[in-house]
Amino acid sequence: MPVVDRVSLRVDAGEIVALLGVNGAGKTTLLETAVGLRSPDGGAVRITGLNPQRQPHRVGSVCGVALQDGGVWQATTPREALTLHAQLYDDPWEVEELLAELGLTDAAGTRVRQLSGGQRRRLGVALALVGRPSVLVLDEPTSSLDLPARERLWAVLRRWRAAGAAVLLSTHLREEAEQLADRVALLHQGRLAACDRPAALAAQAGPRLEVRYSGEVDASPLGGDLGLPVEVLEGGWLRIAAGGEAIPSVTAWLDRHGAVVESVRTSGLAEVMSELDAASVREQGR
Repeated sequence: MPVVDRVSLRVDAGEIVALLGVNGAGKTTLLETAVGLRSPDGGAVRITGLNPQRQPHRVGSVCGVALQDGGVWQATTPREALTLHAQLYDDPWEVEELLAELGLTDAAGTRVRQLSGGQRRRLGVALALVGRPSVLVLDEPTSSLDLPARERLWAVLRRWRAAGAAVLLSTHLREEAEQLADRVALLHQGRLAACDRPAALAAQAGPRLEVRYSGEVDASPLGGDLGLPVEVLEGGWLRIAAGGEAIPSVTAWLDRHGAVVESVRTSGLAEVMSELDAASVREQGR
């Protein structure tokens, strides 16, 4: 089990914060500690001012949790499980509406043991939402989901954020963190390496533009013509030490020389994570 230390993190109302890290970085350990399933060795954890270790019932009334292991009785159905959980709250989400919101209507009468991995994951999120919590803690909620189901869940979380909820979730998907989160907390070997807006974190890697093109074109003069450092890679890729502002001039140059631009991407969280991994390797080699 990863050891997590040196983590100071706050999630405000109306905000989605994503914990991003590779498997083993300590994401699950941190979330389990946050909701009171583990005791911290030091420091303090508070959810809306409540101590999850000493006030678990009060925390449960304001915080919805979906961990990777759902803990739902296998012989029940999504409709039955949600109906049971809804009875624990004063103002629960209407069960049929919530099933539809998470795309579970067709599977509402299926035994949990027969659900797909993605359906179980959505049921876990539905159970976390049924009490209309002001705080959501979700451990890799889109794992096992295909892209349409993932985007559907993103839309639900965005609406819940707009309603004023504080959402803390973990993910190993960089594109999910970039597209969904207001802030991204990079967890690396049990430590909080950085926490900021996705664009601000990506900027730490320095400007980088990668363009893929097709066509019999010698792209080596591009750098000299545009005054930019350019590296010609295999597979028709160019790596350019510039930001998105260089895209028009680069694509125009390729077009003039008969190339077809197939893909353009700028630096992002992937580069930041790669830098962290490289730094870790260097430290271990000392």
